[in-house]
Amino acid sequence: MSRNSRIFFRFHLDQNRNFWYEINQFLNVTTFKIEQKHLLSSLLNVEDLLAGFDSDDFGRYTEMGLHIDPNYPNFLSRNGDLIKNVKVFCNY
Repeated sequence: MSRNSRIFFRFHLDQNRNFWYEINQFLNVTTFKIEQKHLLSSLLNVEDLLAGFDSDDFGRYTEMGLHIDPNYPNFLSRNGDLIKNVKVFCNY
C-alpha cells in the first residue's frame, strides 16, 4: 500500500469515526421510532465499514433495530449476516 493510499484510508477512517459519534449522539436524544430506525441503519453501515462483524456494537445495533421494527428488511438482513458470521466462526 502506497503512502498516499494509507493517508487516504486513515482520513476516511477518522471521518467515519466522527460520523459514528455524531449519529450515536442523535440516537441517544431522539424518541421518534422512525428517526431511531434511520439512525440505527446509518450506524450499522458505519460499523460495517469500521469493524465489520467483529464489533460488539454491530450486534447491539441490530438487536436495537429489531426491537424497534422487527419487520424492517435492513435489520433482518443484518441479523442474518451476523448469525451466519457467528456460525462460521463457531464451526471448528
